[in-house]
Amino acid sequence: TSAVTAGLARKARGVIVGRRQQQGINYDEVFSATVRFSSIRIILALAAVLNLILHQFDIKGAFLHADMDVPLYMRQFQGHERLGPNGEKMVCKLRRALYGSKQAGRLWRKKLAAWLIEFGFMQCAFDECCYVWRRSGHTCIVGVFVDDIILAADQEAMLGDFAAALKGAFNVDDRGELKWALGMLITRDRVKRTITISCEARIKAMVERYAGGGVHNRNYATPADKTVLELYTAPTDRDQLKAIKKDAKKSETRSLIGALIFVASVMRVDVAQAVSRVARHIHNPSDEVHAAAIRILLYLNQTCDLGITYGGISDGTIEALARSVHVLVDASWEVGHSVSGVVLMVAGGAAAWISRKQVIQGLSSVDVETYAASAAAADLLHQRGLLQELGVPMQSPTTIWCDNAGTVNIANDAGSVGRSRHLAMRARFLQDFKAAGEGKICYVKTEDNAADALTKPLERGRFSKHRSYLLGMVDVEQLTRERELGDVAGVHAKQHEVHRDGELDAGTEEQDGQMK
Repeated sequence: TSAVTAGLARKARGVIVGRRQQQGINYDEVFSATVRFSSIRIILALAAVLNLILHQFDIKGAFLHADMDVPLYMRQFQGHERLGPNGEKMVCKLRRALYGSKQAGRLWRKKLAAWLIEFGFMQCAFDECCYVWRRSGHTCIVGVFVDDIILAADQEAMLGDFAAALKGAFNVDDRGELKWALGMLITRDRVKRTITISCEARIKAMVERYAGGGVHNRNYATPADKTVLELYTAPTDRDQLKAIKKDAKKSETRSLIGALIFVASVMRVDVAQAVSRVARHIHNPSDEVHAAAIRILLYLNQTCDLGITYGGISDGTIEALARSVHVLVDASWEVGHSVSGVVLMVAGGAAAWISRKQVIQGLSSVDVETYAASAAAADLLHQRGLLQELGVPMQSPTTIWCDNAGTVNIANDAGSVGRSRHLAMRARFLQDFKAAGEGKICYVKTEDNAADALTKPLERGRFSKHRSYLLGMVDVEQLTRERELGDVAGVHAKQHEVHRDGELDAGTEEQDGQMK
């Protein structure tokens, strides 16, 4: 054993007990941003289509590179105490942001941002942890997640210059070509110009921990069925919450749901809806909630080889990538609060998605669909701005596909809003969104709207079809062309019904006026 461990490095890390710091005395602000996972996926989509170089760096002891901003003292480490000249006890004054201090992450981010800007990078306004460096017609993009740096460049010389400068300024671990980052396994096919992100190892580890390795367990074709709509958790007070935290089984379920949230947020858009519904009961999970979470996990175990694929565009140009950007939106019509489903597609795969309970109670399907469409338009404004900063020419309006003709007509200022006056501001936002040339709302058939999988449980056939679309397993370009051809016919087929609703609204208002 001694022969084996003789060559192993042994190290210890000293940290400060940050919980004893007092705001306004030992620290002021603690917020520290990290690159959005949607931004990372967009960078990977760019790299797939444009065949960019992908590289990864890790900063060793990142926080220790940042200078402390306020006077902060700590006791000496046990076993390494030093006395003063007269034998008095001494304390340490921190010169660097030691791990454990509340402001350490913020100070490190500011330190690295200042260095990148001084080097020549431009900080993106739509994601402050994304940086772009342009030189002689070439581009280098950097995404920063605490001490992990993901780089995409179209020139080896830019990569070499950046790596040399970074290693001269910080203690850097050069990890080479990007293959594994932030829990994502990144598989690349340079011939087909595709990149796939997956998380098979993480899912297997979750199954081993929470489901006994998955032995003798059932296999599921979908992550949830309609029983997930009936999950209920009784209200709890503060004393009950304390008891819940001590319950080992409930703590295990809460841990499982937390792990599922990460997988659904980062890589597996197909389980986002099921995880969102289960996560509503994370504060006091029942046996039914535990069973629903285990079902999601077993579904992931059965489909652990699946991932989101970007690329495969016939015309591998940045203009073709800009044309591939589109949004699908849907909303479930439920008693109480409905669910919005939004997905941004870039280079054939889902780059950003939302499956979230709405904060309002809609009075009709048009209400909930209009609410979801306005949320999609707001998110799209952000994503279009980021794409433009990364060099993608978003000159044409981006299409938002919606399967509700009433919402489409409201957004295009072509339908009555008589029964949706309480959503007039959202309707006006959609109309201004179109007038500004940022996007347009178009009609799509419900069976072709993949966002339907983000709003409610579906049967096996429909779910499999939408999953293939979201994960980039089908020819999205061809389907988009077919959808655009069928858009006009679909809207004309629905307009009579919408106009008839408007006439009924007008007639009802006239009768109300006569009665008054």
